[in-house]
Amino acid sequence: MRRPPGRGVLAAVSCATFLTALDATVVTVALPQLRRELHLHQADLEWVAAGYPLAYASLLLIGGRTADQHGHRTTLLTGTALFTAASILCALAPTGTLLIAGRLLQGAAAALIFPAALAVVTHDLPDTLRTTGVGLLTATVAVALATGPVISGVITEHLGWPWLFALNVPLAAAAWATLWATMPRPPTGRPHPAHDAHDTPLDLALVCLALAGCAYSLIERHRQGPASPAIWTAWSITAAALTYVVIHQATTPTRLPAITLLRNRTYAGGITAQLLWGLGVNGMFFFTAPYLTHTAGLTPTTAGLAFTPIAATLLLLTPLLPKAITRYGPRTTVTTGLATIATGMAYLAYLAPTPHLPLLLTGLALLGAGSALTIPLTTHALTNTPHTHAATAAGLYTATREASGTLGIAIIGAITTLPATNHPIEWAHTYRTALTTAAILITTAIPPAWWALTPHHPTPKPTTPHPHPDTTPHTKPPDPGPDTHPGPSTDPSTGTGTT
Repeated sequence: MRRPPGRGVLAAVSCATFLTALDATVVTVALPQLRRELHLHQADLEWVAAGYPLAYASLLLIGGRTADQHGHRTTLLTGTALFTAASILCALAPTGTLLIAGRLLQGAAAALIFPAALAVVTHDLPDTLRTTGVGLLTATVAVALATGPVISGVITEHLGWPWLFALNVPLAAAAWATLWATMPRPPTGRPHPAHDAHDTPLDLALVCLALAGCAYSLIERHRQGPASPAIWTAWSITAAALTYVVIHQATTPTRLPAITLLRNRTYAGGITAQLLWGLGVNGMFFFTAPYLTHTAGLTPTTAGLAFTPIAATLLLLTPLLPKAITRYGPRTTVTTGLATIATGMAYLAYLAPTPHLPLLLTGLALLGAGSALTIPLTTHALTNTPHTHAATAAGLYTATREASGTLGIAIIGAITTLPATNHPIEWAHTYRTALTTAAILITTAIPPAWWALTPHHPTPKPTTPHPHPDTTPHTKPPDPGPDTHPGPSTDPSTGTGTT
């Protein structure tokens, strides 16, 4: 019997995940130095910053499918090695062109790492580590995103911009070596179950092309304007690719794994709630940093550190989640978490005109506490999918989260008018409107989360009487209660796990 991956694998996966999240924001403060030393134009600088998230978001589904077809271990090792090589290329890049190429390669590597990492945590780890693992990955991403600008500023000021990428190398190499040593190899001599008639490479490529067009349009719309020819072309490519996929999927017996996954109630409800959660939380984050700077009077470094309570409460509460789930059930735990996030946003909106730092930190801690309580939604949405499509499910889930981040900024930005000046009162009113909108979006995530985690009890099939009396005693299982979540079973209508 093979020994399942344990804490060593979880540590290595968390390290690799931290690096992929950190590099999304680590260049923000270094852009002026990059422009000066590499003689970059404004467009080059924007691609240094945008190339990574563009490649990452576009290739997530391919990364997930690759992990399903070739194994989680192989994909993680390949992605981590590629990320190491890309970081070396970025650190040694003598020109802007090579730096942009390195950033694109980093994004492609991250698209291999994160879906496979999430699949390992939700399917390969022992049951006792799954909720803790998802919580640790969530906290890891939160810490990386919150500390990225701070780390960027310190390293750029004291060591220089190449060290932003050079420091990735020993950490990524250590993660690779740990994965190689501690993650068991899959059994040989057995065809991988992901190679089946559901593979539709053209449709998958077109979906990724549509994601690329959508990501490009959202990233570039501020610089080029929403009516620019490039943006219209990108949206046209997105629409054409999706139209073909929809028509082809409706007229062919083959199905993309993503469509099969969305027939699973737990997964569909979870991904819907994840989308609404991302719209609200990411939109709120976009407005929080300038509000803390212009209204609360914090320096940029202090404003970045002000996000620490979010990550701290995530880390502190995650180990307590198994007890909360056992006592209250995942449905009550998750919906309470979403309500806590909405309450925290309403509280911060109330404080907006008269900022007081200890009270603001309390409100941000509420956001972290609520986010910790929503972790079981991700755990149940991903563990209730077939193992053969585990990484694809993680890739689609992550792509939804990435898209919701950019869309959240766009939606709340469309409702909220940015101040023409940096006057504290104007920013306070802007922040209040943004938080109120975000709180409404988070509140709308509660019904799909409740629906996704509502226990499903299939109707038992009628049994045929035996011709002879059955001498085997039958024991009726105890009632699981109104808010417990049984383990995954198979829905005969979809072929996927249900709850």
